[in-house]
Amino acid sequence: MRLRVRFPIRAVQNPPQNFEPEKAIERFLGLASGPLPAVLILAAYPGDEIVGAGGQLNRFAPFSGGIPERLLVVHPSSEPSDYWLTAFLAGGLNAGCRVTLGLPDGKPLPCLAEFVRLLLAQLWEFRPDIILTHPYEGGCPAYDACAFAAQEACSLMMEEIGAPPIRLEMPDCRAGEAPLFSSAPPGCVERLVPLGAADRIRKALMLSCLPAYASLAADRWNGERLRTAPRYDFSQTSGSGRNRPEWMEAVRQAEKDLRSR
Repeated sequence: MRLRVRFPIRAVQNPPQNFEPEKAIERFLGLASGPLPAVLILAAYPGDEIVGAGGQLNRFAPFSGGIPERLLVVHPSSEPSDYWLTAFLAGGLNAGCRVTLGLPDGKPLPCLAEFVRLLLAQLWEFRPDIILTHPYEGGCPAYDACAFAAQEACSLMMEEIGAPPIRLEMPDCRAGEAPLFSSAPPGCVERLVPLGAADRIRKALMLSCLPAYASLAADRWNGERLRTAPRYDFSQTSGSGRNRPEWMEAVRQAEKDLRSR
């Protein structure tokens, strides 16, 4: 039985745009012709969206009095802190673009199936052209859970209407370095996006408001890396080979739960 979850989340619903996956990065960056795509960013923790794509966000959610129509930032659990709100305001961004799914903080594994269902509801309501999230690398379970939820929710949406958003990925920040992908799955299109002076300053200012990233030097943010997402087999070890048994069991249980309804 197919899973279909629909309930009102936001007033904004975007008509779908049709473009090829290999053009998604160009569309996200505003380098290809056509209207600005609607983008959903699924970030494990508040601030990850700034680390991964902070230099691009001002085009999608400039500060205004209404709800941004082209950007939705989704966090699985954590409520926004004053630091996060300050960071968005410092970057001239509209903090009204954010929603929280309400999952238990720091415990993604027991509720992977619920994560997928709640994300799917957001996809139905917002109808993004692109979903940007973390890669599956076998490191942080919260990041891997986002990769799992994005792929599974898009697959379920494909079964319903045949037009899911295109998945893109942003790397995570490790050991005080600029974000890099730890592996290169075959078939992925990766791009290093240079940031202009204004975007570098804006991103550095936003990150300076977040204690976890305030110590990072501004010169590390000369560019941002994006890539198209591969089709992952979550029953297999990721490229880094660091998956724990509890992760593999959580995936098996979530897939069974999702496909049995």
